[in-house]
Order: sequence, then C-alpha cells, then structure tokens
Amino acid sequence: MLDMEEKDTSLFSQKEKGIMHLGDRKFAVGLTWLTLDQDVNPALLKQRTEKLESDYYCVRSTVASQHGFGFITLGHRVSMIAAAAVAADMLVGDWHGVFSADNGWWYLAVHSDNIAPGGDRFFFSEEQAYNHFMEQASLYNWPRSYAPATWNIEDANPEIPLIKLLEDVTQAPVLKPSTLDAIFGGKKRRNFVLFIGVLGIITLFSAAILPAMIAKEKEKKELAVRPQILAPAVITPPPKVEDTKIAVGFGANLKLPKPSVVLHFCNIGFSMAVKPLPGWSMESVNCNILLEGKKLQTQAQWRKKVGSLEMLKQYLRRFDQAVQLDYNGSDIIKASYVSKELNNITLPIEKIYNREEQIKILYDRFGNLGKMEIADVRPPPPDSGLSSNINRFAKEQETLQKPPYLKMVLYTRTPPKVLAPYFDVPGLKLQNVSWSLRTMDWIYTADILFDSDLFRAYYKVGQNAQ
Repeated sequence: MLDMEEKDTSLFSQKEKGIMHLGDRKFAVGLTWLTLDQDVNPALLKQRTEKLESDYYCVRSTVASQHGFGFITLGHRVSMIAAAAVAADMLVGDWHGVFSADNGWWYLAVHSDNIAPGGDRFFFSEEQAYNHFMEQASLYNWPRSYAPATWNIEDANPEIPLIKLLEDVTQAPVLKPSTLDAIFGGKKRRNFVLFIGVLGIITLFSAAILPAMIAKEKEKKELAVRPQILAPAVITPPPKVEDTKIAVGFGANLKLPKPSVVLHFCNIGFSMAVKPLPGWSMESVNCNILLEGKKLQTQAQWRKKVGSLEMLKQYLRRFDQAVQLDYNGSDIIKASYVSKELNNITLPIEKIYNREEQIKILYDRFGNLGKMEIADVRPPPPDSGLSSNINRFAKEQETLQKPPYLKMVLYTRTPPKVLAPYFDVPGLKLQNVSWSLRTMDWIYTADILFDSDLFRAYYKVGQNAQ
C-alpha cells in the first residue's frame, strides 16, 4: 500500500484551489493553457477570454508562445506569477510530474515545450494527485516523469524541489485582469472598494474642499473693496543667461563614434547572443566597445539551474553561426558575438565643453535615472621610446601628454533602447554596457573628454567663442 504523506494544510484555505503556497510566496496554478501559432494576437486573446469566461489572462512568450487563463473562483488575483510557465521554461521537451508544495501537490504536463490545456492541476489530497498522475501515465508514453520518491514509481525521476524549480521568476508572466471584477478580486470586493472610495471622496470634500470653497467666497467679498491690480496678458520670461560654453574647432584630428549609434549596434549584438535557454538562468550580458567603436563584442552568460547540456541541443541551434559558444564544465554557458568592422559611425567632433559644463550636462541627463559615479582620470606621462613605423601626426601625439578626462559609471534600470539618445554628448566615448541579474541594473561605462590646455595641445585645435 502506498504510504501517503500527512501534510498539515489547516492553515491554508481549501477554497483557494488555484493558489500554491511556497514559503512566503504565492503562485497561480490551475490555469487553462492554449497554444499560439503566431505572435501575440489581441483579437484572438479577446475571443478566447470571452469563450472561456475567464477573469485573468497571461502571455507566455519565452520558450513557447501560449495564453494562460485564470479565474476568480480558483482564488487567482492580479499580478500573481503563473507557476506553470516558469517550470515549463526550466524543463524542456515532453514530461509530466507531481511536485510537493506547502498546501498540497501540483501536477504539470508539458508536450513539446507547451503546457497541456488541462495539464496545470492542483490537489489538496496526495491520493488524488497520485491517482491523476498514474492515469495520465497510462494514457501517454512520457519520455520523462517526475514524482515523489516515496511513491516508488518505476522509471520516474526524483521530484525536483519547487524552491529550485521556481527560483528564477524574472521573466515569468503574471496575471492581468480581463474584467472589472477581476481588478478587485470579485464583485463583492469591487462594490466594497467602490463604496469606500465614494465615502473617501465625501470625507475629503467635507474636510478639505468645502472649507476651501467657503474661504474662496469670503476672499471674493474682500477683493470687492480692494483696488484691482491688472496683470499683463503675456508674462515675459526672465532674461536668458549668457551661454558660457566653449566650442572648439577640430579639423580632422578628432573623430568619435556617435554613442546612440554604438548602442544601436550593441542591441543588435544582444539579439544575436541572448536566447532563452530552458533550465538555465542568465547571469549577465555585456557589450564591449573595441577599437574606438569600430568593433563590438557582445557576450552573455548562463548558469544551470536544472537539466543538462543534452537537453539543450535543439535550443543551441537557434544561435547564429557567427556566435561562439563556450562551455565551462557542465554548469556555465557563454555566448560571444564579435561584430564586423563598423563603418560610417565615426564622425568629426564639432564642439566640446570644459570640465564643469560636461559634469553639469551629465547630471542634467542622468542624475535622476539611477546611481552615477564620475571620476577624474589623468593619463600617465608619454613613453619616450617611440617606434618609427607610425605616421607623423600619431608620432607627435605620442610625445605629448594625453589630456585628462572624466570616467562615468551609470547604474540604472533603464535599457539601452530608451537611453541611447541621452548619450550623444560631445566628447563622450562609450566603453561598456552590461546587465546584472543580481542587481537587475544596466551599467553604462563611458569616458568624457573636456576642453583644457592639454586637450588643445594634444589634438592641435584652436578655440572660438560660441
């Protein structure tokens, strides 16, 4: 006889048939899943929502494209994470399994990376979960199965702990409301919230707006006996502060790649090197700017959560042949893409500002976007031992002291596609763009040239007042 686990579920509501508890987290389970044959189609989503009479929906768009539908009657609520999508992205192929949660047992069935329409089920009874698992096992020849070790099922893999399977939820779809009742979690809650809202408005009106209206009427009466002061129809702005910035003429001695164009090619590199790998968690991505912007190297790194390299073969084929894949043992995968030489992105610099103005521009543009660090850098003295195999201008430059510059590091949640035009600051040279899973921050590193005596001497430039 099967030895069933005695699990205390008295602390959990038996009415929440679609909520799975895992520590202090709640996940939405028991969703109905339908496959998408094309990109997200709003008309199809609306049609399915109405046909199923669902209260919530979510869109899975990583390893596979699917719609998931939830219901108030199952306890689903807005912004809950769809657990099935996370697990199906981690374990690829065809499989089914039962996993133990704090308040019951969760069954999930996946066919060719797609969650089966009725494959997302939750049971409060272990016996019911066992019976359902055995029934499904008899209907289909599953390549892989997962079940609690205590069930002693032949050819079944040991159960994977949910805390590991559902650890990475950074790209997990969440439930969104498809009805007004769903926003509040039900009609009763909606009516209660609306009642509280109306009551709050009345209270606010009585406490603040009504006294203000009375005071305004009193002020009108007082103004009736005061002399009237007429204001001009158009208010003249204060005089504009004279622009003290300095524009310097360069000739052809200084050309820099346009930062927004560099970021555009970084984004192309990201699309080449970054692909979803089920069972593996992306740790970092970065774009290194090489040869003064003439080449870019984009890299991405994943670490194994569950599964194996053998399970990833079909997904690794999705990478372009230009992407180099490296394997560090069996736990880390690195993808690296080096662009071809980029032409026509290096342009002559028409103007540059002094140090104080450059710092002011940087704070005006990036000061409210996250954490920014700015440091002064003074290059070391030039090396006197010069090669004769360099052109005259380069040789002259090597004998001169390189000018000081600013080093900026920006930590922000704003991605490159949004920030690209912000970096088009005269004299700014992007060095690296990276993203960290640990902090969820984008990190931008740049060098910023500024006008100085050493700068003019090094680049052989003059100056004109702007």
